[in-house]
Amino acid sequence: MSAGIYKWTNLVNGNCYIGSSSVSVETRGLSHANRLRRGVHKNKHLQAAWNIYGEAAFTFEIIETFDLPAENGARYVEAREQFYIDSAAQASLYNICLTVAGSRYGVKMTETARKAISAKLKGVPKTEETKSKLSRLNAGQGLGRKLPRETCEKMSKSRQGRALSPEHLQAIRTAAVARRGKPLSEDHKRNLSAAQLRRFRRETKS
Repeated sequence: MSAGIYKWTNLVNGNCYIGSSSVSVETRGLSHANRLRRGVHKNKHLQAAWNIYGEAAFTFEIIETFDLPAENGARYVEAREQFYIDSAAQASLYNICLTVAGSRYGVKMTETARKAISAKLKGVPKTEETKSKLSRLNAGQGLGRKLPRETCEKMSKSRQGRALSPEHLQAIRTAAVARRGKPLSEDHKRNLSAAQLRRFRRETKS
């Protein structure tokens, strides 16, 4: 177990959620998955996307691990998480609060406030610098690594026997149709291929 920064990524649209843990990123990932499956995750943006696209459309990735300094360990974790949030395209984040220090994570927003933020983010153009930063972030900047086999097995076991609802299947089909004709990156292709292989193995076992 180690402290670090992690990322949940929606493979359909590339949006992501960035978070941190000062104890264990592996455990935090399992906790997120558990709450999302039960529909009780505090981040309503991430939960709504999970409900629409389904679990198979998301990947969990550890993008950095580190040893906490003897002093101000919590602030160090906040600083590293803030670095990755600042490096990402703000409109692509599911994070509710984009400032880690003094975060208002989970704070309820009025309908008017949500509509105002949504309207502000729609159609916001990305500069070449922002695109470059997002590309490096999605590639893990060479720091990303796969989850330990034990953690993967736990997550796989918890998913066994869970069938996608007709709504989830339709949402995935709709998203796939919308993406037809758009080139996929090599990483995206590998992620989709791996997800399909895992689903095939689960179906053949049952």
